[in-house]
Order: sequence, then structure tokens, then C-alpha cells
Amino acid sequence: MRRKPLLGSCFALLVVTASCSSEPDSPTPSHDEPMTEPCDASFVCGVEGVPFVKVLIPSTDAWDPSSAFPSWQPPAGRTTATARSPEAGKVCMSGRVENGWAWLTLVFADFDASGWHDTLDATGLGIERIEFVVESPPALGISAQLVSGVPDCTENPGACQHWGFYLSGGNPPAPLVWRETQLVSASLAEFIRGSSIDPSWTFDPAHLTTLQIGPGFHGGTGDYDFCVSDLRFLDASGKEVLPPR
Repeated sequence: MRRKPLLGSCFALLVVTASCSSEPDSPTPSHDEPMTEPCDASFVCGVEGVPFVKVLIPSTDAWDPSSAFPSWQPPAGRTTATARSPEAGKVCMSGRVENGWAWLTLVFADFDASGWHDTLDATGLGIERIEFVVESPPALGISAQLVSGVPDCTENPGACQHWGFYLSGGNPPAPLVWRETQLVSASLAEFIRGSSIDPSWTFDPAHLTTLQIGPGFHGGTGDYDFCVSDLRFLDASGKEVLPPR
């Protein structure tokens, strides 16, 4: 596994919004100001029927971290991605990977000058398992990782997260790869640190920021057009846990 794609996946979160505002000409925020960027055209805000998810972001190796907006168009021959939610309860991403990686990033939290907040507290809510259906994954296969925020960190969204905890299986554990439509059902304990990830980093289910699914960590080249549906968070008894009203 390579560390570079994981770093890139978090660069896209440098423009995560706190409110998905519709204001057309908000200035680009600095790290000293709350993030009030409008919901960019490449984002999908107001996702319906997907519990806890506030924003969808297509994150790829072609995203330019020097650009103020993630709608920056990659040059020809680079990975492309378009996120969409065609119906309530379903989120999708399509494009082409060019010897790179792409993540459909489902954002649970907000970020501003005080750091990540309103994160998904799976521990406090009694969430122990996650389920979702992967539909029409490409020949490249898709994988999943959960990302958690670092409490009391105010540097920037990417620096204030611990990523690289993949849904894994086998002995020794390795990231799972799905190449056909199927139900994925796993405990949060099955999200395991990748071998190239800083061993001091921890997976903190009390401060989850994103779930990322896609042809992400393993590289490759090819077209993809997959969906994720029926995302559910479950307690120890198998009962679905929904956002507090």
C-alpha cells in the first residue's frame, strides 16, 4: 500500500464546508477563519436517505491542492470523478482512474477554525457495525476506509485526521476489495491501520469524519461507475442507529 494516495484523499477535504451555503461569491477561507465555502459544483450537499452524511466529495489523485476549489479540472490523461445521488438512499461516483485512485468521500462532520466538530460519535451512539451495498464495482475493485478526526487540532482538515484504516480481512489482514455487487457487513473493529500508516495514529470511532469508498488505495487504470446504497449503522444487537432528532 502507498501513503501518497491517502494524503491526496484528504487534500480534497481542505474545502469541506460547515454549512453548504448557497452564497455564490464567498471568499476562500484561511485556516484562521470558519470554513463557509459554498457547496461547490463538484460536491453533493443535502444528501437524502443516507444517515449521518452531510456532503459527498469526489476525491482523486488529480485534485490540485493548490486550487481554491475542488472543481479544478484535471489535465487530459488524469483521473476523473463525478459524484451524484440519483435517488434517496443511494450515492454514486463515475469517471476514469489513470494509474491512480479515487474515493467517494461521505462526510459526516464539519470543520472550522476550531477544528473538526459535530463528528460522528459511533462510540457514544452505541454503533458497532456498518452495512452498505456496493453496486456495479469496476474490474479494478473498490475498497473502504473510515477516517477519524484528531481532537483539539486546528491546523487544517487534512492534518487533523487519521486516515488509512481500511476495512480488512484475512491473516495477515489486508484491505478488502469488491469486484461485484454485494452486501458489505462489518464491525468497526475490522477497520485496520494500513501497513504504511504511522503507527502512532489511532482509529477513533468517537470522532468519525468520513467514510471513503472507491478504487482508492491500490491504483490501476480503467473506467468506473459504481454506487453505494442502504448504508446503515448498527448497534450490538443489530438494530439500526439513526441520527438523534
